[in-house]
Amino acid sequence: FLSFLFQGLVLAFACINVLNPLWKFALPNLSEIKKLLSYCLLAFASNLVTFLYYRIDYWFVHHYRSPQELGNYIQISKLAQMFFVLPAILAAAVFPITAGGRRQEINNLLMIMSRSILFLYGCMCLMIAVTGKWLFPFVFGDSFSKMYIPFLFLIPGILALSTLYTLTAYYAGKNRVMINLKGALLAFILIVVGDALFIPPYGIAAAAAVSSVGYIAYHIYVLTIFTKEYQTPALDFFIFKFSDLTKMKRSLLKNFIN
Repeated sequence: FLSFLFQGLVLAFACINVLNPLWKFALPNLSEIKKLLSYCLLAFASNLVTFLYYRIDYWFVHHYRSPQELGNYIQISKLAQMFFVLPAILAAAVFPITAGGRRQEINNLLMIMSRSILFLYGCMCLMIAVTGKWLFPFVFGDSFSKMYIPFLFLIPGILALSTLYTLTAYYAGKNRVMINLKGALLAFILIVVGDALFIPPYGIAAAAAVSSVGYIAYHIYVLTIFTKEYQTPALDFFIFKFSDLTKMKRSLLKNFIN
């Protein structure tokens, strides 16, 4: 927790050193406080719903299935969470760039990031799909032999949610958090209904498949809004080009320097 405070202090001093701002102390007025609270409440609600759709399936598996299945499923979820670290880091870069404008530039950057993440994670998931049947018991132990099939069902959801991070950061930076909240609520409702219907008879494979459906629905909802606003073909978010990695590096460095 202290690392966040330390990071903020370092960035603040770096900003002061680079920009040399003129200091003028003033308390926020009522209108500014209302804007701040409105944004924070929406962001909090979106994060809360996100936490729930990440975790609600644990409760269903715990309630309807065996402790062994629950242990296997939690380990699958932990593995999936590791895939979201890189997109979260990239999203942290997208947020300030988006808030500063540059409409066409951010449009291209989002597409390049999405394609690059999809390609990279697609290759990684393919490797795990090929080796996971023996790799999971070898790494985690024989009691985790039920991880493989559910993980295969979770792969589409991992890819969908990983490529969604930068889009949700874009809308957060544009003060349109409501779009993220609606998409998260859609995922949450689908996951709750699907878990209630399919986990009791089909177990953790159904839990993983239902989570994938919820994540994909969330992605489709946000991507549909974005492509309509920008008149951008949805395929541009999925077809990888090897020049994308260089373009993404150049664009991020340019924005950080600016």
